[in-house]
Amino acid sequence: MASVAEVDHFSHLPDAIIHRIFSFLPYKDVVKTSMLSKQWRFAWTSTPYIDLSLPSEGVVPSISRALSLCTATKIEKFHLDANVISTEIDWWLHFAAVRKAEDFSLVFREWHHFIPRLSWDSPWLVSLRVSKCLFPWNITVHWPSLKKLCLQELVLKKDQITKILSGCPVLESLELRSMSMFACDFQIESRYLRELAIEAVRISSINISAPNLLSLRLWGELIVGGVRLNGVSSLVAAELKFLVKERQLVHLSDQLRILLKQLQDVTTITIGSGCLKVLSTWEVMGMSYLSSSWHNIIVHSTLSKSDLHGIAYLLRSSPLLERLVIRNPNSKNITFENEDYPELCDFDEKQYWPSQKEFYCVANNLKRVEIAGFELDNEKSKLLLALAKFLLEKAVGLEKMTLDAELRMSCQGLPIDPHDLGDSHDVIQLQEGCRRASRNAEVIVNYHFNGLPREL
Repeated sequence: MASVAEVDHFSHLPDAIIHRIFSFLPYKDVVKTSMLSKQWRFAWTSTPYIDLSLPSEGVVPSISRALSLCTATKIEKFHLDANVISTEIDWWLHFAAVRKAEDFSLVFREWHHFIPRLSWDSPWLVSLRVSKCLFPWNITVHWPSLKKLCLQELVLKKDQITKILSGCPVLESLELRSMSMFACDFQIESRYLRELAIEAVRISSINISAPNLLSLRLWGELIVGGVRLNGVSSLVAAELKFLVKERQLVHLSDQLRILLKQLQDVTTITIGSGCLKVLSTWEVMGMSYLSSSWHNIIVHSTLSKSDLHGIAYLLRSSPLLERLVIRNPNSKNITFENEDYPELCDFDEKQYWPSQKEFYCVANNLKRVEIAGFELDNEKSKLLLALAKFLLEKAVGLEKMTLDAELRMSCQGLPIDPHDLGDSHDVIQLQEGCRRASRNAEVIVNYHFNGLPREL
């Protein structure tokens, strides 16, 4: 039998495709591609995509040698993630600036390096990410083409952040993450801004004026003076994930109420676990409900008993609600300190939903329910299944309910079979035997183990 000749597909790829492949690889792996074929031997030297990771000083000479062989006159992406400080880094940054890198990321693990002066005046910049860099107090930037800016783990004064933002006239996306702006009452004004995310550590107050803003995300510690929204009529989605400490509960309650009233007209609202605790106190205290236009509510909840109050408050405040999503937050993202507040748990959870008066949104508009990230066969799953059963029995227009449950591992290191769980009968009843207000309601239960879903 004649042998089939091997075809070298790599050697005949156009340079544009080769460079596109390079854009997904760390720079060290790009250099290694020189061994794939003759054509690829020097292809890496002309790549416009450079992604550098500097875990130790030992690799600094190798990176410098590789960059010295680079023939590209224009760089599209230059990303640097450095654990150490080296004088060679200044040359690398100069290398990127001279080649007018449009997508520039500078992430340091230690506070030692000033943002390079050469980058202050960079009319070619389109995307910029800076983490743990030092900014001179008198900085003035010129970034007329910049559309995306992420400032992370920086300490800035009001004048500095004002100067930076004033140098970005066409900015569309702004992220301020883990920021400390001491005694800072600052204003964000932009007619081009579409996305704004602020993860605050210490900020006095924020005044936002952005007529074309579509998405607003606020995370982190309490913003003492609050958030004022002026002229954000285009806002579609908002996410609130404040860190709640028990001693701040009363103050956060006042600020959150003001903020939610400003966000009543958005289509989608995401409520973090900490904010949900505050809403639970409102429900127990009998505070007046909001009259929102929310069509989609995403709730991050550990589904403790007290959270039922917060979910009920949201349902009563959302007469137009069509989609309800309840997610168990990752342990790193839980935004309240205590497991639960005992004073909010003095009720019989089994009778909680049956004892509730009719929810307008459930009876008239609710179409989709998604619940994800919970283990079955525990107390929290019983609360979860009781809520799911209540919604199935009351939501006349319900079209689809999806439950994504996580399976524990057995003592033998194998996923537990869903049918062996104590709650499996209740789950099957939801799918087959539960009375449904909507004849068209579909119930789907997915079990997840080892990263793979299994549908029951």
